[in-house]
Amino acid sequence: MMCVQVNKRICFNVSGYTFVTFLKTLNRFPDTLLGNKKRRAKYFHPVSNTYFIDRSAIAFEAILFFYQSNGRLIRPPGLSIEIFEEECVFYDLGNIAIESMKALDGFEMVPKESIPIQTNHILNKIWHFIEMPESSTPAQIYACISMILILFVVTIDCVSTVDAYNNSTPFKFLSKVNFYLNIFFATEFIIRLLSSPSKCKFMMSLGNALEIFSIFPSFLLTIVEEKHIGGIVFVRVLRTLRILRLMRLSKNFHSLSVVLSILVDCSKDIIMLVFIMVVLSVFFGSIVYHAELENKDTPISSILEGMWFALQTIVTLGYGDVVPVTFFGKISSAFTAVIGALLMIIPLLYLGGNYFSKYAKACGNFANA
Repeated sequence: MMCVQVNKRICFNVSGYTFVTFLKTLNRFPDTLLGNKKRRAKYFHPVSNTYFIDRSAIAFEAILFFYQSNGRLIRPPGLSIEIFEEECVFYDLGNIAIESMKALDGFEMVPKESIPIQTNHILNKIWHFIEMPESSTPAQIYACISMILILFVVTIDCVSTVDAYNNSTPFKFLSKVNFYLNIFFATEFIIRLLSSPSKCKFMMSLGNALEIFSIFPSFLLTIVEEKHIGGIVFVRVLRTLRILRLMRLSKNFHSLSVVLSILVDCSKDIIMLVFIMVVLSVFFGSIVYHAELENKDTPISSILEGMWFALQTIVTLGYGDVVPVTFFGKISSAFTAVIGALLMIIPLLYLGGNYFSKYAKACGNFANA
């Protein structure tokens, strides 16, 4: 592709790809790298009348469209927000254009004035120390110790279900340690609440609510077991709630926090997926049951059994504990596998795409917060 009259048309070679545009197009934004003659001169090759730039060609196409569209900056679909933002900074398109591009892409910036600030200096230090491990080296050490203690307590809870260790002397000692560690976690929770810049927002947080249900039932369980009160179901519920303390680990791992927040945001899509699975299980479970109805040796003796078989087949789990034995039952199970898989593809693809889109945006928001 030849460049005719450099004063009217300008030719760019970006990583082996050729781009041609008019000089008047670039002059629309004289403060940018390409719009300023002196700034782009260092990339000019006089023999070929071409500007050679060793940058992303995919990004350059969007950069060139920014000039041609008189200021519309749109991120290419195959390019991450971080890389494209670096390209925009290199070409000096300006913060206004970059922020507009992020807003168009759904990356919401958190205003600094909307973040609550703790007025008390000492409480503010305590809050940063406990809630922000990246604030200092001692805070990181404390976060690691806290994480180890959480894993230790959960391990004790799991070992307590083994009969061989339940009444042993070492386990009784570990149970006492577990009790004191629960006191430590409860004290830490109260300190975090008192040092929080926004007490209301702190209590409304899903993670903190789960922490309440994981810490305080441990004390109630101790009282119940010592006084021998409460039913077996009640005790089992209390023991199960203690496992929720693992949710505390999410604050030390940003990716896990992002995943949990995305699952909450995608709750409607997940409910839709569960509803589709229930409908398919009922429909195909009924068909398989009636196909097996004449055989007395079949394990599918009710529609509920048929639903359990259909659900295993639809999600391709296949335990094999319930299988059809008649010819029509096997034909029905084949239709269940094929039709169920086809009907599940669309919601799964939609949910997966929505998940990855929200994950990329959440990571971008975290990096710019």
